[in-house]
Order: sequence, then structure tokens, then C-alpha cells
Amino acid sequence: MAIAKQVRTELLSLLKTESWFTDELAKELPLKWEKHGDLVLLPEKTFSSTNIWLQHPKILESACRLLRCNRLARRVGPTQNDDFRSPKVQMLLGNSTWVTKKENSILYSWDLSKCMFSSGNITEKQRIASWDLKGKVVVDMYAGIGYFTLTYLIHSKCDLVYACEWNPASVEALEKNLKLNKISPERYVLLPGDNREKCPKNVADHVNLGLIPSSEDGWPAACEALKKTTGGMLHVHGNVDSKHVEAANGISNEFTYFKEWGSEVLKRIQEIFCELYPNEEWSISIKNIVKVKSYAPHVDHLVVDILCCPSL
Repeated sequence: MAIAKQVRTELLSLLKTESWFTDELAKELPLKWEKHGDLVLLPEKTFSSTNIWLQHPKILESACRLLRCNRLARRVGPTQNDDFRSPKVQMLLGNSTWVTKKENSILYSWDLSKCMFSSGNITEKQRIASWDLKGKVVVDMYAGIGYFTLTYLIHSKCDLVYACEWNPASVEALEKNLKLNKISPERYVLLPGDNREKCPKNVADHVNLGLIPSSEDGWPAACEALKKTTGGMLHVHGNVDSKHVEAANGISNEFTYFKEWGSEVLKRIQEIFCELYPNEEWSISIKNIVKVKSYAPHVDHLVVDILCCPSL
């Protein structure tokens, strides 16, 4: 916050020397931002009187200098009304919307006008990075630009990842990121399209379901992706409304409602295995439930690890 106050103070001082200064425009100066390489992405209400700022670029150029970047962009309203939740972005300074950043020793490049990047998932990436998956096969059912795919390949050192993704812009970025990080083509298979149709069967030791608010549409395909002979682990993401769970079950402890949500996921996974393999016994159990982040007030992004093994 100290840096934000300093930036705002210096920009305000400069703005007050301009004949077109108003108190309302002062409210549009940046208080927070995301930095992606040489581009800074600002919230929607920052520099929102765009025409005025573009007519007097001196303030924008000074903002670039203070933020130590070459390009400025701002979010514009909610995500686009398409199947991919594409973001809306307006460039203020600069033209290209492609950015590159390094996180957890991994390079990510993407078009921020077409793809989302969630820095809040870093704790889950670090958790995955701590696993030793040598000799293992992973299916990443919502690969995006490679948030988890690259972590499995680079840090967990799994042998192979099947990466499912239906957004063409994300597939383009994912292909670029695999090359940027010098991943051997023998270690991944890209499967563009609907993962309910493209997801491989009987191949995986781990299946990652990193979609929020819910990945439930992909659960049947995820169960079929696990190896029939040895089974494996499902990592199921979801947003959980604590108030809703508390009201329905009289729960007041967050760890209790975590378990309540995990139990609901477990029950559905058990039902899916009964439907897939009616004549076989499977042992299905929760091994871990973790909180990735608070997504919104009273809404937590959780992951439940569910071990699914055929009974001997």
C-alpha cells in the first residue's frame, strides 16, 4: 500500500497543475494494479474517463514511469458474454495485449484480452509442485494457458500430461508456454475441444479438475480417465458458499463446512463409479481438503483430493 499511496500522491500532484483537473478525475487515479511483465493492468474504475485521459496522455505516461512499465491497460466491465468467460480489456498506452510473466520459476504468456490469469492459485501450484510424480500420468481437464499443466510437468516431474482445453485462445497460449518452458513434446498431449468428449480413458494416475465455480460437468469423464487396474487421485476444485452450507446444515465451523462439501463431492463420485462399473467394487475416500483462497465474501475456493482404487 505504501507504493500505491506514493504513486497516487505523485500523480495527484501532477494532475493538479493541469487546467482540466477536477476532483472527480482525481478519484480515478490508481490505487491497486496487476503487473504482468512490462504491462500494468488496472481495475475498471481507474482512468475510467478514458477519452479525457487519452487526450492528455501526460498523466498516463507518468503513471507508466512510476509503475515501471511500458504499457497500461484497464479492465472494462465483467467478462464477455461467451462460453470462455473472456475478459474485457482496454489498452491505454501501447497496443499488444500479449504479456509474459514468471511465477514459481515457470514462464506464462497469454493474451489478456482473451484469457484469464489467476495469481490467487499460487498456493495450489506450490502444493502440486511439492509432489514427486515421476513415472505418473496426469490428465488436466481444464488446462487453460497451463496454470497446473506446467507445474505438473516442471516441478512434479510427471512423465506425461494430457491437457484438455476448449478455448482456442487458451490452447494457443498453452502451446506457446510449453515451448517457452522447453517441455519435450513427448511429455504432453494437447486435446482441444470439450473435455467430456476429448478426455482420454483408462490412462491417468492423477486427474486435475481446476475449474471454478464448479467442475461437476467433468466428473464422469474424470472418473473414466483413471486407470482401471490401479485407480488414482482426483483433485476436484470448487467454490463453496459457507453461508449456504451453514444454513442448510447448522454448521458454524469452517473446517466442518469444508468436510461437508467434500462429503457431497465424495458421494457423487461414488455414484459415478457405480454407474460406470456396476459389477466392480471401488474404494473411494477423501485424502485431503485444502483452501486455495477466499474467492468472495463467504465464498471459498477449495480442493478435495479423492483417492479412487479398485477393490481387490
